[in-house]
Amino acid sequence: MRILIQITLMMIVAITCSGFTWGKSGEQNCKDAKELVTNQQMKNPVSLPVDLENKVNKLCPGGIAQKYLEGMKFELGNEIDRAIPIYENIIQTDTQFPDAHGRLGLLHLARNNKTAAMVSLTKALEYGGTNPRYHFALAELLSETQAYPLALYYYEKSAALGRPHDVISLTGMARSYSGLKNWKEAEIPLRQALQLSPDNPALTSELARTVIRQQRLSEGIQLLKQAIALNPSDKSLHHQLAEALNATGDREASKAEAKFAGIVTENAIATYIQEGDAYLLRRDFPAAIRSYKNAVEEKATPGAYQKLGDAYLAAGNDDDALRSYQKSISISPDDAGIHYSIGIILERKGDLGGAISEYEISISLDKNKGDAHRRLADIFVLKGNLARAIAEYKNILTSAPDNPVIHFSLARAYQKSGQVSDSIKSLETAIRLDPKNLEPRRELIKLEVSRKNLSRAEKQCREILVINRDDQQERLRLIAILGKQKQYDELVEFLTEESNRYPEDGTTFYRLGIVQEFLKDYPAAKQAFLHSIEIRPSAKVYHALARTYLHTSETKKAREALFKATKLDPERQETKDLLELIDDEYGHVKIVEKKGASAAKKKKQHQKSQKNNRGNAKIEQ
Repeated sequence: MRILIQITLMMIVAITCSGFTWGKSGEQNCKDAKELVTNQQMKNPVSLPVDLENKVNKLCPGGIAQKYLEGMKFELGNEIDRAIPIYENIIQTDTQFPDAHGRLGLLHLARNNKTAAMVSLTKALEYGGTNPRYHFALAELLSETQAYPLALYYYEKSAALGRPHDVISLTGMARSYSGLKNWKEAEIPLRQALQLSPDNPALTSELARTVIRQQRLSEGIQLLKQAIALNPSDKSLHHQLAEALNATGDREASKAEAKFAGIVTENAIATYIQEGDAYLLRRDFPAAIRSYKNAVEEKATPGAYQKLGDAYLAAGNDDDALRSYQKSISISPDDAGIHYSIGIILERKGDLGGAISEYEISISLDKNKGDAHRRLADIFVLKGNLARAIAEYKNILTSAPDNPVIHFSLARAYQKSGQVSDSIKSLETAIRLDPKNLEPRRELIKLEVSRKNLSRAEKQCREILVINRDDQQERLRLIAILGKQKQYDELVEFLTEESNRYPEDGTTFYRLGIVQEFLKDYPAAKQAFLHSIEIRPSAKVYHALARTYLHTSETKKAREALFKATKLDPERQETKDLLELIDDEYGHVKIVEKKGASAAKKKKQHQKSQKNNRGNAKIEQ
C-alpha cells in the first residue's frame, strides 16, 4: 500500500508539472497564462525565467500572453522599436489589458514621447493596473506638466503598491509641493531624500531655497554653506548664497559671494537689473526693489533709478518712487518717460498743476507720447478747460485716428462744452470703431432724446438690445421712447415679445396691460394684469385691473380687486378714492350715487386723473 501511495504522489507531481489542466477550458487557460506573465513582471521586471515561455505555450499557444511575452523579451533586449508594435497589436485585440498599456507607456517615455506615455499609463491604471512603476512614471509626468495634486497622489500610490520612496520620488514630491507654494510640506520629502543621500549638494541647495521661502534666512544660509562645501566650484550655489546674504542686509558678504559666482563689477548692474525684472514680472515687489537697489549701489545710473522707481510705483509706494525718478532726472533730465512717470505720481497726489507741467515736458521731449496727451486732456476736462482738453484729444487722433476710446472721450468733452453736433459725430465714430462698446451708444441716445430725434434714439436702443438682450436700462428706455412717439402698436409688439422672453417678469405684463388699456383692448389688458398678479401681486396692478373691470361694467370684480389692493397697500389714496365710488348693497353692486358735493368732486377728480394718464400715454415704468 505504501508503494501505491508513493506512485500516486509521483503521478500527481508529474501531471501538475507537465501542464495538465484537468479539463479547464481554453479561455481559462489563456487567462491563467496571462496572469502568469503579468505576475512574473511584478516579481522581476528585468529578466524572465527559462521555463516561463514553455508554460505559456502549453497553456495558451499563440495567445495574448505569448505575444506579451515576446514584447517583454524585445523590451528586455533593449529592442524598443520592436517591442512597441507588439504591445500596440495586443491592445487592438485586448483593449483592456492594463499591463500592455502600462509597458507601452513606459516605452513611450523612454523614447521621450511624453504625451503618448501619459495616455497609455492613464489607460493602464484605468483598466486596473497595479504595477507601481506605472504610478511612479505617471507621477513624474504630471509633476512636469504642473498637475501637482495629481502628481502627489500617484507618488504616494506607487509607494503604497510596493515601490519605496527614493531620492527621485521624494524630490518629485518636493517639487510638486513647491509648485503649490506649500513650502512647509515640500521641506518634509527633501529632508527624507537627504537622509538617503546626505552628501547631495543639489538636494541641500533645494532645501535651503525651501526654508528661505519660509523666512528662515539663517538656516537657509547655513544649508547653502554646506552645499558649497560639498561642491565649491558650483557658481549657482554662490549666487544663491549671495542673494540670501543680501536679503539679510550683509552687503559685503553678498558681494564676496557674487564674485565667487562670477558676477564681476562691470556686469553686476546688468545682473541685478535682470534679477529685478524677473521678480517684477512675478509681482514679487520687495525682491525686485532689493535687486534694483543693489544695481543703484553698484553704480547710480539713471536707468537703475528708473527701474527702482518703477518697482516702487508698482508696489504702491509713490513717495519712494517719486524720489527715485527725481534722482534719475537729476542725472538725465531729457528722458520723456521718466517725466511722464513723475506726472502720474503728482496726479495721484492731487498736484494737478505739477502733473500738467511734467506731462508737457514729456510731450516736448517726445511729441508722440500719446499717453501724456491723454492724461493732460483728462486733467483739463476735470479743471473745466474744455478747449485745451479737446485740443489734446485731437492731437492724439492725428497719430491714432482709429482709437475708439479717444473718440469717446472727445465726444464727452464736446458735450460738456455744448458742442452737441460735434459730440454726436465723435460718438458715431467711436461706435463705428468699436460697435460692441455700449457706453458711446448710451451717450448718443441721451443726446438724440434731448434733441427730440426719437427715431435715431430708438435705433440705438434696439442695437444695444441686439448686443445685450438683457440690458434692463435700454429695455426701459425703449419703452419710454416708443411711448413718446405714440408708436403704440410697436410698443405692444415689443412688450409682448418681452413678456414671452421673460415670463417671470410681472412688471413687463403690467406695462403691457397699461398700454392695452390705453388702446381700449380691455380683454387683453385684463389678461396682462392677471398674469402680472399671478407672478407677483401688488396694489398697483390690482388697482389697474379694477379700472379695467369698470371699463367693461364688471363692477363687482372691480370692487374685489380694489379690496385686494387695499389689503396690500392700505395707504394707497387713489384706491381709497375709487372704492368710495362703488357700493355693494344686498349682494348687488352698482355705482354709488353720491348726493354730496364732496363725492361728486372726488369722482370728477378721479375721472380727470384717468384722462390725463391716458392722454399723455405715459407708460408706468
